[in-house]
Amino acid sequence: MRQFIKFFLAAFLAVFAALLFVFFVLTGAALSNGMKEKPVKIKQESILTLELNEFIPELTDNIKEDSYELFGKKHLGLQDMVLAIGQAAQDPKIKGIYLGTGSTQNGFATMRVIRNALVDFKKSGKFVIANAKGYSQGAYYLASAADEVYLNPLGYIDLKGFASQVLYFKELFDNIGLDMQVTYVGDFKSATEPFRRTNMSEANRKQVREFLDDYYDLFLHDVAESRGMSIDDLRKAIDEFAGSAPETALDAKLIDGILYTDQVQAKIREKLSIDEDKNIPQVNLNRYFESLKKPKLKKAKNIIAVVNAEGTINTSDKNGEVGDKRFIKILQDIRKNDKIKAVVLRVNSPGGDALASENIWREVQLTKESGRKVIVSMGNYAASGGYYISCAADTIVAEPNTLTGSIGVFMVMPSIHKMLTEKLNIYIDTVKTAAFSGGFSPLYNLTEAESQLLKNRTEGLYQTFLQRVADGRGMTKEQVHAIAQGRVWTGRKALEIGLVDKLGGLDDALKVAADMSNLPSYVVENYPKIEDKWEQLLKEITGEDKDDEGIIKQAISRRQMGSLYPYYSYMTDMLQADEMQMRLPYIIEF
Repeated sequence: MRQFIKFFLAAFLAVFAALLFVFFVLTGAALSNGMKEKPVKIKQESILTLELNEFIPELTDNIKEDSYELFGKKHLGLQDMVLAIGQAAQDPKIKGIYLGTGSTQNGFATMRVIRNALVDFKKSGKFVIANAKGYSQGAYYLASAADEVYLNPLGYIDLKGFASQVLYFKELFDNIGLDMQVTYVGDFKSATEPFRRTNMSEANRKQVREFLDDYYDLFLHDVAESRGMSIDDLRKAIDEFAGSAPETALDAKLIDGILYTDQVQAKIREKLSIDEDKNIPQVNLNRYFESLKKPKLKKAKNIIAVVNAEGTINTSDKNGEVGDKRFIKILQDIRKNDKIKAVVLRVNSPGGDALASENIWREVQLTKESGRKVIVSMGNYAASGGYYISCAADTIVAEPNTLTGSIGVFMVMPSIHKMLTEKLNIYIDTVKTAAFSGGFSPLYNLTEAESQLLKNRTEGLYQTFLQRVADGRGMTKEQVHAIAQGRVWTGRKALEIGLVDKLGGLDDALKVAADMSNLPSYVVENYPKIEDKWEQLLKEITGEDKDDEGIIKQAISRRQMGSLYPYYSYMTDMLQADEMQMRLPYIIEF
């Protein structure tokens, strides 16, 4: 009886705790929604403040998170940032922008989009003031667009030019007995070099030099133009590291003054005609965006879908990644929506899984065949798999500093045979029933036959890649091969060699889509749909839309089934598996 009571109480407490947690999540979701709906009031004579120190996704909240920042702020996306800055330029309540960005985690193309938005903002006659204790190179690139740039008396600007540094692991792996067996196609496909070399190949050094020079030329042009300097003077200032001290930065015209933050605030008060003892009315970018009216999609007759493919291409369904299953469904749903007249595929991806790339490419092709125009807009990267999913588009628009191309294929198969046998004195023996039984295992080095099979498959995938590009770009395979071989190009160079059609940003791609689809007016609908963080957590808990059981369902099942649960779990996993498995085919009990 005592055991029964103990079991009953334990089960009751487990279920009660689970229900209490669900109540907490639902309550938090309700509170979160309530906070969202609270209107944001913008005061007269306000300053819009921008502190862009964190990673900026293409689409708001489309980021990978290891934990749930349930009450945290939104991670405003690039598109919404540009929209908010553009609206602020026309808003009579907003008098200027205060840019307080000292460092940034974002790519060159992303920063250039925001920088261009600031340049456009200034055309309204409103001011932009930049101020920081110190500037990273990317942050200074952004700040240089301001009317006035200020630096703390003990600050500095890390303005040194561009460099690419690569770590090489071959000798380390040799020392520990780890063999990285590499198969690749393309002299410029350098992703595998850290596993097979101790320095850059000449081909890789050539391509890195070329795209860094192109990057640097664009950087120098933009900064020099905004600061009213010659490119030669700016280059000289960088070569002398003039930003290393405030005084030399001022002499080199990199900044407009050496001031503390309170002194910068005094200048803003002067511009706004505000008394010294009064607070400056200000609103941050996130809050300002919340105040903007959103278009009503239900009433729209013409919609252009912007499908944001950002992150690594794989089979995941997580935010911040390009999972084929998720994006296949997105494109299929788009084809079922008669209001969607065109698609802009915004690609910001360095590539990833070849099969997932092929699956998404297929859906892009089917979307074109449905009669809709598909325009690609490239962000920081649209390389390798990122270019694979782009090449079928009707038109490709790239930023001048997009990194694209990298048309090549590689495969890496690690072997720990040497580590086990020579370093740890662990030996392996095998019984086989066929020539390739037990093959392609990390326990053994590849045989000559296995290695040849991988080479054939890699070459076959490369030929398919070439054909996809040739068909999409109206070129021959030979023409594509001449500019492929894994070589990386900037957007400007890609335009010259025919890999893209036009230079520009997302707005340019939308205009192309509207013109090609004969749409005099339209609204934009973004995909994927990013759920509220509380909704995401609730799905994690309940296991909704997932192959594995939710936390609460699993706890209750384990409690109810007791010692039978491992068998139930095993069978469930086996039935739900859609790929080959490596697992023990039975359960051992002690």
